[in-house]
Amino acid sequence: MVNYFYDINGIYETVCPTEMGDAYCRQIDAEDSDPTVFYMLAYHYYKKTNDASWFKQPDVRLKLEGLARLVYERLYFSDPYWLTNAKRTYAVMYTMDNSEVYAGMLAFLNIEQEIYASEPVTEHTSIAIAGANEMLAIKEAIFRHKMYPDPSLTYATGDLNYNSYKIFGNPLDCCSGYLNAESMYQFTPATWPPIFGVDTDFNSAPASYMRTMIDKSMSGWYKEDWYLSAASTGFWGTSVGYYFCMSSNSDDRSKAKEQAQYASASGFKPYSTDGASLISDAGWLLMTLGMINNNIDPATPGAADRYTLYKY
Repeated sequence: MVNYFYDINGIYETVCPTEMGDAYCRQIDAEDSDPTVFYMLAYHYYKKTNDASWFKQPDVRLKLEGLARLVYERLYFSDPYWLTNAKRTYAVMYTMDNSEVYAGMLAFLNIEQEIYASEPVTEHTSIAIAGANEMLAIKEAIFRHKMYPDPSLTYATGDLNYNSYKIFGNPLDCCSGYLNAESMYQFTPATWPPIFGVDTDFNSAPASYMRTMIDKSMSGWYKEDWYLSAASTGFWGTSVGYYFCMSSNSDDRSKAKEQAQYASASGFKPYSTDGASLISDAGWLLMTLGMINNNIDPATPGAADRYTLYKY
């Protein structure tokens, strides 16, 4: 899955595009969330096409269930954490990864129930399903460990004070590797819970709080509106733009629109050295543009489902 690429013209190739470099090719960034995000993609494909033939290939099913079993047995830690490590060789539990694992395992359970329920079991089936069900506790764990911001705490403008969503000490650390004092990287982890359904309300107190902190702190650091800054053209910017777009507040949505237009004008293209560096970065942008261009108000029940990652 991770060794096949397309060039910028959409032509299939199997070698790593030279513009990407080794950092983005033939490496699994996260053993917990890489396979579980793939479950989301696979289930979306099934719901759009009703084509179960690919899933029923024995080798495909073996890999899907085998990966779920690996995540459960090798990366998931129950009491007292109820969270997954990013890798077997990297014992850190991230807010971002665990939000993706939560949504991905819901998709995996849907695949089991809707496609494999009437099929003979494999050597991995029962353990994979049991593990996926147990990992639904990740949602509660993210809140319990305060890996999501606490809006009851107050912060000075320009000072995120990420203690509110970072657990110090090994191995709990939602933000390690994202701590540049003047980077939207600091904010991205805490935007993931609503994006991936851990918090199903983009207008909840924590979600609204994060938008306020992004607005104040980012604009303060960059001495300009964050959504019109070069800082908003990486994946953290396009995903945060989507985060603002899903707000029911018209001012938030206006900022998302300006960010999307700014990023689009910056010349987004996969593998570029400036602007978005990965296709997924443009994916956030496309979802935001889809909401904006179709005048979809996320407050309308059901209207935004096609643009929400965790709804099937």
